[in-house]
Amino acid sequence: MEPEEYQKNYDLEDWHWWFVGRQNMVRNLLQKFVGPGDNHRILDIGCGTGGMTKFLGQYGTAMGMDISEIALRFCKKRELNDLFRASALNLPFADDSFDLVTAFDVVYHKWVEDDLQALTEFHRVCKDNGLLLITACAFDFLRGEHDVAVYGARRYTRGELKGKLEMAGFEVKKASYANAFLFPLVLASRFWERVRHSKGRARSDLGPVNRYLNKVLTWIYTGEASVLKGINLPFGSSVICIASKQKV
Repeated sequence: MEPEEYQKNYDLEDWHWWFVGRQNMVRNLLQKFVGPGDNHRILDIGCGTGGMTKFLGQYGTAMGMDISEIALRFCKKRELNDLFRASALNLPFADDSFDLVTAFDVVYHKWVEDDLQALTEFHRVCKDNGLLLITACAFDFLRGEHDVAVYGARRYTRGELKGKLEMAGFEVKKASYANAFLFPLVLASRFWERVRHSKGRARSDLGPVNRYLNKVLTWIYTGEASVLKGINLPFGSSVICIASKQKV
């Protein structure tokens, strides 16, 4: 990401509708697919400024890993200690190390030059019968300034991401689009970008939101998170998959 995007993420992660809604989505899916208890060993790959890593700590020992020193400095401001600087292409952990591996909007990044290699590494460090929870940006036609600002190199269809997970050795338990309820707003935003032809520095979609609007958007995304727990959504601006490493 552009350096200023890290500060923005850090400032927004605790209250912005996008982050709160994603946490609710992850919470619902973990309740469904992860066994009870708080003793899981968890690796959050591409942890960014640490909001999700801290959230995952309620399910066990959560470690954060990112290639960016800037990101890890913000993680330390959250008083996170189990932090590692490394590439998703070469994880510094032994085989079969983690019960749960997460990668939120990581494999689409331009620093992940080979997404299949990254997924194969995720598989390697995941324990037998362990889980991978992964999200990625959806649909090439939604590319815009946001992708430029956060260094997004690729977007996926649900079938593409599912296929790559299977090629890496995972068994996909759930593959769905996400952020479907607000999909029309995303489409409108991308259309407006193309119309106005901005020549300034690209900025991500994230930014401060009026508190009343933020409450409404949080309510919408949280409602979608409840629906997503039971069914797969046919479209959305993101793809989310849960996959398991089957014991041989």
